[in-house]
Amino acid sequence: MAHAACEPATSLLSRLAARNGAISMQRFCGDIAFPIDPLFRGEKVAIDQLAQLAGCDVGALVRVSIRHLGKGHFRLREEFASLQSFQRTRIRVCPECIRSEMPSSDCSDRF
Repeated sequence: MAHAACEPATSLLSRLAARNGAISMQRFCGDIAFPIDPLFRGEKVAIDQLAQLAGCDVGALVRVSIRHLGKGHFRLREEFASLQSFQRTRIRVCPECIRSEMPSSDCSDRF
């Protein structure tokens, strides 16, 4: 399956499930015994397994997917975050910053 340069592992898994006619990503993972929780936690082993399953470049998939670095720290692309930042009830972002980043991203046509 083709992997878009900016598509994270969770999105690729969702497309793979839909392409195979599954009613949900969770059902698809259950059907093929794929460990979904480690993928959502950003564990490299799960990302490697997904890349192999989808037939795509593992390095490209790792670069754009959430990666767990240990002790509640994560990396998404070139940014670092703590577990606390993912557990907020309100997302706080600067809309101007997002708009200014869009043209420089090779994913700008997807949003």
